[in-house]
Amino acid sequence: MLSIVQNSLKAKLFLLFFSINLAGIMLVGLISYQSKREALRSQVEDNLSVISSELADKVDRYLSERMNDTRAIALHYSLRGVKTTTSSQNALLAEYMRIYPYYEHISIINVEDVRPPSKCEQPYPCCNDWYLPAMAGKVISSDMYLSALTDKPTMSFAAPIRDERGVVVSIITTNLKLDYLWDIVAHVAEENRKSGLTGYAYMINSSGVIIAHPDTRKILDENALDNPEPSVRAMIKAMVSGATGKVDYTYEGVSKTAAFAPCKGFGDYAGHGWSMGVNCPHSELYAPLKPLLEKYIALFLATSLVMFYVSSMIAGYIVRPVRVLKENASRIGAGNFNLRVHTNSSDEIGDLEKSFNRMAETLETRDAQIREYTNTLTSINRELAVKQDELSRANTVLKNTNDEMRKLEKQKSEFMAMITHDIKSPLSTVITYAEMILGGVITDGGPELKKAVGSIHASGYKILSLVDNFLASSAIEAGKLQLNLRQLDIADFIEDEMPFFTPQMDKKNIVFTLNVEPDIPTVMADKMQLDRVFANIISNAIKYTPSRGGVSVKAGTAGDNVFISVSDTGPGIDPDEVENMFNKYMRAKDTSKFEGIGLGLFIAKAIVEAHGGVIDVQSTSGEGSTFTINLPARGTRNDAR
Repeated sequence: MLSIVQNSLKAKLFLLFFSINLAGIMLVGLISYQSKREALRSQVEDNLSVISSELADKVDRYLSERMNDTRAIALHYSLRGVKTTTSSQNALLAEYMRIYPYYEHISIINVEDVRPPSKCEQPYPCCNDWYLPAMAGKVISSDMYLSALTDKPTMSFAAPIRDERGVVVSIITTNLKLDYLWDIVAHVAEENRKSGLTGYAYMINSSGVIIAHPDTRKILDENALDNPEPSVRAMIKAMVSGATGKVDYTYEGVSKTAAFAPCKGFGDYAGHGWSMGVNCPHSELYAPLKPLLEKYIALFLATSLVMFYVSSMIAGYIVRPVRVLKENASRIGAGNFNLRVHTNSSDEIGDLEKSFNRMAETLETRDAQIREYTNTLTSINRELAVKQDELSRANTVLKNTNDEMRKLEKQKSEFMAMITHDIKSPLSTVITYAEMILGGVITDGGPELKKAVGSIHASGYKILSLVDNFLASSAIEAGKLQLNLRQLDIADFIEDEMPFFTPQMDKKNIVFTLNVEPDIPTVMADKMQLDRVFANIISNAIKYTPSRGGVSVKAGTAGDNVFISVSDTGPGIDPDEVENMFNKYMRAKDTSKFEGIGLGLFIAKAIVEAHGGVIDVQSTSGEGSTFTINLPARGTRNDAR
């Protein structure tokens, strides 16, 4: 299939037209589908938010009404008078139970008889201190608990009963059946089942314990904060905090969207930090999109068939005259130069036809001329063949010579450009500040003069460094490098050297790391020349390391050698340049913005090798470089370190 497309213009044009149209159809369909998907999701989330808020509000209103009922019972009992017989008291309580059937129990607790016991294992209100505000004259409610009478979830309300003096003498307690909460969540689940849905409502208390759920087995028996799914725990934490929101989560392997709202209380009922949640599985949330998706797919397939036919016709129409040109070109290529092409096209193909026919006429004329020249050239070629070998050998020698000359000329030009640039800049600084001083522009001995003298000193030092490197390079090439060898402690050497480079690193915010192994043997070295090597390498590391990068120096032993390595986080060196980095005037690519003439590493290598050592580099392009100096260990270990 791929070879057909590669070798057929018609196939390429067909594929181009078909792909463009197909991509357009897919893009429009995808945008439309995604828009409807987002709209549907937003609508469902809004509905869930409304439902959760309404259900939470219903719970708050319902419990507020029950609190008011308890207050009314206490007031009514107070008006009847507190001096009642046990039989009349029981009859009155029975009457209250008939009027308020949603209570499972109503009782009167005398203040003098009720004191919280030191230990109570049954969940009666008198065993807790939540009713104490009622003794102080307030109407109060408890959180949900299991009833001792029915072993079902319940909650209690307490209101004070006062005598004719207004003194609290007893407390009315009502134990509310919480079937209402179950009915609310059961109603939501039932309505969803009628529509073929599985979403449901549920409630949790301030500790994350489920207090209402379609599955009554979970009530007061499951803490949602213990769920192993992180998304569930995150949602429950938000609910416990009293937040209102919408969230996606996974519960028992099913992806869902839920909305939740807190029960904030209503009227005198302050609430207990409960929260109402309503969820909907994603499979049901996006179910209405299935018919739309099927419609889009059917439309896409039908449109694809039409575009397939149209693209094939257009490609065939464009390619037809090209095929005619191709067939006639094959005949002309076979030697039939008197053949002419007629495509009856007035467009670019027609212009190509005219050019093709002119080419055929030219070829016919040239063919006759070529035949005439062929015989002459045959004899000349025989003579040229004799000279060919000689010329070929001479050309090879000449080519090699020219290549070498160009290489030397290029190196010379690059060196002259670098040396001119590097000397011209500091010389210009020296001349400028000198003219300013001589011309009277800078006359006092203040900061301006100090700055000018400092710039002249720094520029002179740059020029001296360039000349020093050039003289050192000349001495090395002339074999006149001389070493004054002495025993040298590498740790002391590095400690003496580093302060000179700290200001440069601080200026670029470079992170410096030093790692010197203990007990490093001494080496026989010329400290001044080794200083040149170390300064050259660490200066390069600082120069090529970007701001806030890192430079590290490490020293230690490796076999019979002592090594010093300098690592940086600069741009690194290309692999094909690494082996030439120590050549004279050699500089890595993309370093033209940095000063230097390419003599530093050449000098460093010569000095290290003169010490009987080796210098090498390990580098990864884009990550940094590590230069390592290896010197023979000579002398005793410094045990004092």
